[in-house]
Amino acid sequence: MNKNLIVKIANDLLNERVLTLAELFSNPFLKRAISLGELYQNTNNKSIKYESGCTATMKRAMPKQGRWTFSVKCSESWSKGPYDVRFKLLEESVKTRGLLGREIETSCNCNAWRYNGADYNSLKKDYNERQYSNGQAPTVRDKKHKFLICKHVAACVPIIKDFVIPKGFK
Repeated sequence: MNKNLIVKIANDLLNERVLTLAELFSNPFLKRAISLGELYQNTNNKSIKYESGCTATMKRAMPKQGRWTFSVKCSESWSKGPYDVRFKLLEESVKTRGLLGREIETSCNCNAWRYNGADYNSLKKDYNERQYSNGQAPTVRDKKHKFLICKHVAACVPIIKDFVIPKGFK
């Protein structure tokens, strides 16, 4: 932690000085979400490897609120399901036409999301739409914290990447 920055912020608060937006967003302790494209590119290879055997169908769409829910069923014999995958688009100052470059929150109700580390990583990196685990770091399956999304979320990316952000989005 940067001790000087903490002291500066504390002094500013004690002096009842109003922080400007530039000062507020230059704070390195501020959590920032991650884009859908970054999630897909930086995740564990297992998520991408098994994604091809999954079929995602739209369950619910609320584009003006920036929310989409998919039902994902996979063809492997050991895979149960279908699972619900949720996406929530976040408001931000940088506007892009497609969803891959925008900050997003996501979640899945599968066991891989819960126990392999995706839920923990999503809480830590601030892209969690809905928490399904107790928030503990995985000690066996994802020691290096590379499991960012499950195969169910990865299966939805080819569909959602072509969505255009609606004009009425808040």
